[in-house]
Amino acid sequence: MVFGEPFLPLYTVSRNILKQEMLLVAVFIALAVIIVAVVLFVKRKVLGAIYKNETFRLILFSVLFSFVALIPFLGLGILPKDTKGWRLLALRF
Repeated sequence: MVFGEPFLPLYTVSRNILKQEMLLVAVFIALAVIIVAVVLFVKRKVLGAIYKNETFRLILFSVLFSFVALIPFLGLGILPKDTKGWRLLALRF
């Protein structure tokens, strides 16, 4: 089991770290974004060839659509109460 009750202590620790060390987390996120940008820039020809593959594009669309469709169920606590559009999207599947 990947998520569920065994995952709760890790989730609690990560929330506490994010609350207390926001500057440190922001620096790590900025560093990760810079590293990803550099890797994408260096490997842009290879990634362009991969992106032209129809199967890859289908898998990428499926993963992104699934993630976007599940956003309302993350329980972020900051979303407005009127999420009827999100519910309709979830109910269609």
